[in-house]
Amino acid sequence: MNGARSKRDPVCPFCRQPYASSNAEAERNAMKLFKAGNLTAIRQKGCEAKIVHNYGRAMELLTKAANMGDAVAHCELAKMYGLGKGVEKDTKKAVYHWEEAAIRGNPEARFNLGVNAAQNSKFDRAVKHWIIAASQGYDLALEKLKE
Repeated sequence: MNGARSKRDPVCPFCRQPYASSNAEAERNAMKLFKAGNLTAIRQKGCEAKIVHNYGRAMELLTKAANMGDAVAHCELAKMYGLGKGVEKDTKKAVYHWEEAAIRGNPEARFNLGVNAAQNSKFDRAVKHWIIAASQGYDLALEKLKE
């Protein structure tokens, strides 16, 4: 085949394009998606910026993805606000983003809402959040319920 792709090569189930054959090609494909406004690509670039402590860029991209309805972006913003990473620590904003992520089915956010409720002595509410997170397969919630 000498580097040529056959029709039997696997393709991405979302974009129907062949998988990248190198990291450079994967990065080019990701940038193409990012420039086209792809929600997942925007969130991924935001997470990458957060990892390298470029919090301003992370906040910009994650906020854009969250405004487009991305649950993971909401969860990442909640972590930034909850820990004060790149922004002033703001528990109310963290809870808001966890609620938005939980509404969209994110079990990590649901678990964190339970932790927040427990920290505020709302144990019945915490248990409800953890039950929901555990039913979504979030193992830490199951551990909390066993305590």
